[in-house]
Amino acid sequence: MRLMTDHGLNLPWSCDRKELKEHGEGGRFIGASPKGKRVMILDDVLTAGTAARHCASQLRAAGASVAGLLVGLDRRQADNELEQQLQAPIQSLATLNDLLAYLRNSPAHHQQYQQLEQSLQPLAQD
Repeated sequence: MRLMTDHGLNLPWSCDRKELKEHGEGGRFIGASPKGKRVMILDDVLTAGTAARHCASQLRAAGASVAGLLVGLDRRQADNELEQQLQAPIQSLATLNDLLAYLRNSPAHHQQYQQLEQSLQPLAQD
C-alpha cells in the first residue's frame, strides 16, 4: 500500500500458505501468482531463517526468482550463510543489536534493558 500511495507503484503481492489448499482460491499462494516474477520476501522476524528458506523454495518451485528478503527485526548472529542459501540479499529494518542499544540508551527503557541483560548472562557463559 505504501509503495502505491507514496511512490505510485502498483505492485502485485501474494502470501504463501502453510499447506496446499484445494478449496477457495486453492493452491500454495493467496493473491498474485509469483510465476515468472522476481519476488521480494517480507518477514517480521528472522531468527534461524527456516521460514525464509521454505518460502524461497516454494517460490522457486512456482517458477519465481527471489530478489531478496526484507525483515523487520533480524535476530540472527552475524553470518552470511542464509544469504548464500537464498542466493539473495537480506535487508533488515533493525537488528537485535539495534534493539538492545536503543533499550540501553533510552532512559524510559533502561530498566527493561538491565533485566534483559541479566537474563542473557547465563547464555553468554555457555
